[in-house]
Amino acid sequence: MAIRTRINEVCHSRKITSGYQLQKAINKLFGYGTIHPTPANNLFNDRVRRFRVETLDLLCKALDTTPGELIVFEDDKSENKQ
Repeated sequence: MAIRTRINEVCHSRKITSGYQLQKAINKLFGYGTIHPTPANNLFNDRVRRFRVETLDLLCKALDTTPGELIVFEDDKSENKQ
């Protein structure tokens, strides 16, 4: 896949080392229940195939970053060459 997330890497650079800590960071800014444990854990562990723009907005604000830092395009042409 050419598009991937860097949520885990960005979290670690912000001293967030678990999905639970990511959940706490988001809920601290936007209120309890904004994001639940399972989705936060899935985001942190890169186990999502899609998420809403609103979720991306929450992540950017909680991690003080931009979408371009959280989502990257990697050219996978070299992987397909034989």
